[in-house]
Amino acid sequence: MHSIRSGSEFPRRGEVAFIGKVDGKPGTWIGVCLDEPFGKNNGSVNGKKYFHAMPKCGVFVKPSAVEVGDFPEEDMFEEL
Repeated sequence: MHSIRSGSEFPRRGEVAFIGKVDGKPGTWIGVCLDEPFGKNNGSVNGKKYFHAMPKCGVFVKPSAVEVGDFPEEDMFEEL
């Protein structure tokens, strides 16, 4: 399985679930199903479903904000 990191105020991880046009938005978008609920939606925009994600686990980003790779699992207790 490959993971993605989307560029934002903090990196988020998930899987690419959609690539294409989104109604009312210019250009190509990447729909990402995030590992944790740090998103903005459930894979829907304005009532139209583009991919399936749990609430707050979906996000749409521009291709330039996505880094694809096989990233190691993060240990959230590592710094404690």
